[in-house]
Amino acid sequence: MNCGSFWFFYNSLIIFRLNRYDVTDLTNSTIISITSYTGAAYTHQGSVLDPNWQEFLIMDDELDEYNGTGIAADGFPVSYIWDIRNLQQPKQTGHFKSSIRGVDHNQYVNGNFVYQSNYGAGLRILDVSTVKRDPTGKGIEEVGYFDSMSHPVICMIYAIYRC
Repeated sequence: MNCGSFWFFYNSLIIFRLNRYDVTDLTNSTIISITSYTGAAYTHQGSVLDPNWQEFLIMDDELDEYNGTGIAADGFPVSYIWDIRNLQQPKQTGHFKSSIRGVDHNQYVNGNFVYQSNYGAGLRILDVSTVKRDPTGKGIEEVGYFDSMSHPVICMIYAIYRC
């Protein structure tokens, strides 16, 4: 961490999941905060929207669709938006819900776009350029996709990786 409003954690290495850990000293890691949300099943992966300012995190829960919990109970993947400007008290500000049934797996940010891999829904590309001014997620749009399987069987597209 080296920018944004994380002055307290300047030059620290932070792991984001449902809980936040300071792992700067691997022999003495500390929990920064523990947070939950409605429908939490298996918080799988998240990515900060801006690697320099690190104010917002977009995160997926790999089992909420599968287990039918929370706002993903209908089987449509949900990307959760978190305001992480205060690491000790992060807050969920909104979400984006896919229009295609599937199970979200990984997502990575590059510029104003999130590249999200999904079981059963392939690669989805989201424009997240509006999140900073409207963190509810209402302005997020799907701008592209690659359908890796055109029938509703859960497919094995495991991940997309940042190069």
